[in-house]
Amino acid sequence: MVRYRGYVVAKKGPYGKKVAMRDSGKKTFVTKKAAIKDMRSDNKKWMKKNYSSAWSKKAGFEYGAVVDGKFKDGSEGNKNLLKWHTSKKRKKSFSFRI
Repeated sequence: MVRYRGYVVAKKGPYGKKVAMRDSGKKTFVTKKAAIKDMRSDNKKWMKKNYSSAWSKKAGFEYGAVVDGKFKDGSEGNKNLLKWHTSKKRKKSFSFRI
């Protein structure tokens, strides 16, 4: 059975760069929606405990879920997750009326 792990992308991480972090531990979920909901909750608690609300807003968090095990553990896996996340985002298109 496929299990999903939530992740968060900070558009502006601690060093000014975009960073991705996966939920740790044994927390995997049957649906993407459940994994994202749990990640939002965990991240909200973490940010409230460790950072100001102003910094949290600047970070511009994006949430998602990925099949558990798709990326290796550690920073290299998070870098690959970020590349994957960025490639999955829709490109903005503009339409003009004349």
